Amino acid sequence: MKIFLNLLAGTTGGQITRAKAFLNRIINNTAGVHLVVIKDPRVLKEYKSSALVTIIDVPIGNGKLKVIKRFWWETVHMPSLVSESKADIFLTFSHFLPSRKFNIPTFVGVSNLAPFSAMALAEESVSARRKFQLLGKTILSSVKRATAVMALSHTAEKVLTEHGVAPEKIVVIPIGVDQFWSAPVETATILQELGISTPFYLYVSHFYRYKNHLRLIEAYAQLPPAILAEKKLVLVGKFENVGYFEEIKQLIASKKMEKNVMLFPGQDMAILRGLYQSTELFIFPSLVENCPNILLEAMAAGAPIATNNIAPMTEYCEEAAVYFDGMSAADMARAILELYANPDSTDSMRALSKQRAANYSWDIFVNTVIAEARKIISSSQKESI
Repeated sequence: MKIFLNLLAGTTGGQITRAKAFLNRIINNTAGVHLVVIKDPRVLKEYKSSALVTIIDVPIGNGKLKVIKRFWWETVHMPSLVSESKADIFLTFSHFLPSRKFNIPTFVGVSNLAPFSAMALAEESVSARRKFQLLGKTILSSVKRATAVMALSHTAEKVLTEHGVAPEKIVVIPIGVDQFWSAPVETATILQELGISTPFYLYVSHFYRYKNHLRLIEAYAQLPPAILAEKKLVLVGKFENVGYFEEIKQLIASKKMEKNVMLFPGQDMAILRGLYQSTELFIFPSLVENCPNILLEAMAAGAPIATNNIAPMTEYCEEAAVYFDGMSAADMARAILELYANPDSTDSMRALSKQRAANYSWDIFVNTVIAEARKIISSSQKESI
């Protein structure tokens, strides 16, 4: 089976994590599968063409027109490349399918649910909401034309069916999490290098508005002075939305909490693992998610979890978390105080996190994607007879 895999939109975050998991397992374990991969040359540089994988770098570039350039290339040039590849199926994890019809079946994954979340959209500017609305239309157009649709959570499945996608086209394939995060590590040196000298609460996520950092800071500021003196709030992520990041810094300054809240740009996996394993509480207030890779990483590392009481956080965590209303700073503070008042529960929460994360395997994810791809090809061949 030959799969044409479009990874062109995968340049950061969970999409890179998923791409690496998929490529590694095809290269090392999966017999009878050949991949033709298109990707951005700036990422996934360690992957080269081999007997099982053909790598094609497509230099789209950066800047404000990046998305438009990628859309144009995928619409104008990619269909011909798919035809020339003689692939059996087209696969993408990034929800875009060109309007020009392929002569092979298509398996389209949905990675972004933000356009379908009223709660997340309410946080955005008018121009940002319009962009999300356009993205939502693009996603729905793509998945409705696809042969089959991959939902990374039951939450995504529900959203898609509510927006008119045929349920029989959708297959739910949850993401996995690497065992790397659970491997014990000496954290003292990592914390020392970062300048973290006291116990801390942690949130790891790139700085986008729907990630809800502002309410988390408001909640932290409502904690009693004794707790603020004892516990830092550590925020880690790429400063993707510069305007939003400036608002965060202004809020911290207005609360006179520059010494309490620590901001770090995106860190490598080894440092993140140390932070996950040593935090007293991992707080995840995001207003919308499809497949929260970061949340699963923290759980696999054994971090106690407090998270927004919405799906898919409830789907992924179940009983292994304390929940709060993500739209209420006061309720977020309530959850933090509840755990602070019950320090004996920390060990049991760490164990619950690890137990729950153990249910999510990249091996299962990749094997299921391959199995579903074979089914889609077989079904399409029968229909063409």
